Amino acid sequence: MELVHVKMKNGEDIVGIAIERPTTTYNEQPYIAVKDPISIVIDPHIGMFAKSWLLFSESDTTRIKSSDILFCYAASDKAVSYYNEFMNRLAQSSKEQSDSIDELESIFNEMMESKLSTKH
Repeated sequence: MELVHVKMKNGEDIVGIAIERPTTTYNEQPYIAVKDPISIVIDPHIGMFAKSWLLFSESDTTRIKSSDILFCYAASDKAVSYYNEFMNRLAQSSKEQSDSIDELESIFNEMMESKLSTKH
C-alpha cells in the first residue's frame, strides 16, 4: 500500500492509496488511480480538516489525469497520520450510523407489528 500526496493544479491536496501510477493510460491520457482519496484543506479560520473526495460515490477509487496534477509524491509521515485518523473516524462514524439505522428500523418494525396486532 503506497500512500501518495497528489497536488492538483487547482491547488487541492489529495491523499490516498495509489493503485495505478501515471504510466497507465485511459483514453490515451496518463493518469493515476487513487483508492479512498481524501482532500486535506487548510483554512485560516477553521484550521486543517479533511473530507472524502468520493463521499457521494458508489466507488472508492478514482482516476486523476496527469494533466490535472502538479506533482505526485509519497505521502509524508504527517499526511499518513492525518489520513489514518480520518479513515478511522470515518469507519467509526459509519458503524455508529449503521447502528442508529438498525435501531430505528427495529423501532419501526415494532410499531408496525403493534399496529397490525389485534387489540381486544
